[in-house]
Amino acid sequence: MLPIMLACLLKRQDLQWHCYCIVYSALIGKSSETVVMSRKTALNVKNCPAIVARLRCRRQYWTTRPLLRLCVFVMCFTLYSAFGIGNAFATQSSDRPEATTVVHSVPAQSPQVLLTAALEQWLVTKLKNTDQSGLKYEFALNDKRLSIPACPDFVIDPQNQINASTLTTTLAVPVRCVQPKWQRRVLVRQKFDKAARQSIAQARPKVQILTPLQPIAKGERVMRHHVESKLALAYRTPKNSVSQVNDQSYYAARTLVPGRTLVASDLEIGRPVVVLSQALPARSLVTAASLVIEERAVGVPHDAIESLQGLGLLATNRLLHPGDILRKRDLTKAKLVKRGQKVAVESIGRHFRIASDLIALQDGYLGDQIPFQGIGSDRRVFATVTGAGTARSSAKR
Repeated sequence: MLPIMLACLLKRQDLQWHCYCIVYSALIGKSSETVVMSRKTALNVKNCPAIVARLRCRRQYWTTRPLLRLCVFVMCFTLYSAFGIGNAFATQSSDRPEATTVVHSVPAQSPQVLLTAALEQWLVTKLKNTDQSGLKYEFALNDKRLSIPACPDFVIDPQNQINASTLTTTLAVPVRCVQPKWQRRVLVRQKFDKAARQSIAQARPKVQILTPLQPIAKGERVMRHHVESKLALAYRTPKNSVSQVNDQSYYAARTLVPGRTLVASDLEIGRPVVVLSQALPARSLVTAASLVIEERAVGVPHDAIESLQGLGLLATNRLLHPGDILRKRDLTKAKLVKRGQKVAVESIGRHFRIASDLIALQDGYLGDQIPFQGIGSDRRVFATVTGAGTARSSAKR
């Protein structure tokens, strides 16, 4: 009967009818075969007597199933009454409030509570003889990563590293337990009420800062109406922050976004530079018509030319595009005189000045002394190139 009870409680039908067949055969005295069949073998499929015996046993099981359940219920009730299981449950239920009362009456002695008590006692002792005895601190012990052992005696700040006269708002207190060889640093924060927080925030020094009102692209000029002035806490403000924009021409050194504090590295002061207004091929003379002066601040090379003076006697050594800043490295001496060119050569003395047109016998750059020949004569004269198509004779007359 015990296997049938277990099968009924587990609600396993295959176990129930097998157990029933065994008990039914033992009680009634009829020979009944209980054949364990496997559906995957062809031998059991052809075993017709085994299939008939199994179906017959299953039919008898379904017929007597209500009677079996009733017998199981009666047997369980008898055991429940005979062995006093009900009284045991009743006694346990009656004793439960008392047990609860006893549990609640015992104070919780968890490691976290013990460590908190030790920290509070250490803090009271630390602040006892100082002017900061009214300070309140909270301990960060709710971190899941902090494992606290069951230690009977915690040692707080064993080396006395924390000075009571110079306590800060945040402390890292060393805690050690000798028995389990455990040592950690516990974070301790000072508590502030709302009124104290507001008074502290108002007492903190503030400085004037500038923030953009709209996005400013790199190289764009920063005007007064592009920024606004605000007050910010001094300890949160960069040391190189800009407090005002005067009449100087400031340009954005990088793309500026709204709400960002302007610092000195965000702004550049513009300066006038020479910029090409048209393309100049290599080895071409630099003329005033192809150059303009503009104010630039971003991308200005260190050797940028800032004046048009003296550029008429120079030539480009590479192709220059419109908008490029003219640099000293882009210029070279211009070929002011070409071979076979007619050049105006003058000879200046103390009491005379003679100008004549001569033919250059070789190319000449600024300051070069080259030979010239007169038109229709074989006489040669040496003169120094002074400009485009001009020279000055070095011979005395």
